[in-house]
Amino acid sequence: MQSEQKPERRFAEFRASDTGITGVLLRYGDTARFGTFTERFEPGALQMDADLIANLMHDRMRPVARTGAGLTVTDDGSTVEARIDWPETVYAREAKELVEAGVLRGLSVEFRAAKSRFEGRQRVITEARMTGLGIVDRPAYPASIIASRIWDEWAPMRRAPGRRFAL
Repeated sequence: MQSEQKPERRFAEFRASDTGITGVLLRYGDTARFGTFTERFEPGALQMDADLIANLMHDRMRPVARTGAGLTVTDDGSTVEARIDWPETVYAREAKELVEAGVLRGLSVEFRAAKSRFEGRQRVITEARMTGLGIVDRPAYPASIIASRIWDEWAPMRRAPGRRFAL
């Protein structure tokens, strides 16, 4: 029996307004660096679950919006963008206040890579499924470069259980 693959996370900056936030979650072809390794998504590699949930800091117990209820995610072939319209909920109010205070500064896409290959020291993701997104405190660079990642399934580098690498 194969163990369930843990999701990987990618960060991007967003724009905020009184009614919600919008931002680019992923730009296809951007290269991310993990120490001596790099990674990129091929165009069209990311497919979306039908029911995505946006939450605070990837905490499923703190949902902010979901597909059909304030969350819209679009993929135009070159970028994946998200829009969250603040609903009247406790966690959405919390998210709005944290965004306005500058505590939460980015969006983070959660995904499970299904197919990838290595080209030298670069991992090229050719197929992945987006499983959710978080409003997070540590956004990456404006070009959607990776800020943090969970390394459970990737052999070139290992992490101690319960720890994250941050770039």
